[in-house]
Amino acid sequence: MATLSLTQCSLFLLLITLAASFFSPSSAQTKCNIKSVYQLGDSLADAGNVIRTPGATIIFHADRSPYGETFFRRPTGRFSNGRVITDFISQSFKLSFLNAYLDRGASFTQGVNFSVAGATALNTSFWTARNIRLPTWNTPLSNQLGIYPLGCLPLYLTTFPDNNTSVYDQLGCLRNFNDFASYHNRYVNRAMANLQREFPNVSIVYGDFYGAILTLIHRASFFGFNQNTLLSACCGTGG
Repeated sequence: MATLSLTQCSLFLLLITLAASFFSPSSAQTKCNIKSVYQLGDSLADAGNVIRTPGATIIFHADRSPYGETFFRRPTGRFSNGRVITDFISQSFKLSFLNAYLDRGASFTQGVNFSVAGATALNTSFWTARNIRLPTWNTPLSNQLGIYPLGCLPLYLTTFPDNNTSVYDQLGCLRNFNDFASYHNRYVNRAMANLQREFPNVSIVYGDFYGAILTLIHRASFFGFNQNTLLSACCGTGG
């Protein structure tokens, strides 16, 4: 793979933000004339890499309906019923949707999406030493990425139910999982501060998944969601 040359006005984005409204793409495009985007991440940004990975087996079949039904009208490998956040950001920059890196017949002239569902931030050797088995296609990231409030996800709420009401916060989320996510993200911010000092001429954008999702939950009605079913999945994983 070719080496990236990072000039003063280049923007290498670690695109892990929940909503494009949390920053101004049009402003960034005006200042730096952004011509390409490179996405690293997991299922929140995967545009079809894991479904093209030989031997990969996943619980959630993003290559089948109802995935993709509201925008593409077909499954694309995105873990969404339509677009993922990277698609919205690319559109805001007036760029084409990023193609999955493993889509060999695709164009990468405006960037590429390296995200793979199930990817972890730590090397496989870390988990092996602790007798934790990972999928054979696991693709760890050398940089730590921010994570969302795990305790609010239907999958975790269903997998780890508890009759003790004290384990849940005022939103109905599992406290311990959210505390873990907050702990992780504090170290992410420290790591990104160090990275910024190492590359002072590069703009590194960190999107606060955790805060963004909690804002959505707090203001569910404002965003058009039903507060009574907010922590439940539409199908498959309960909540």
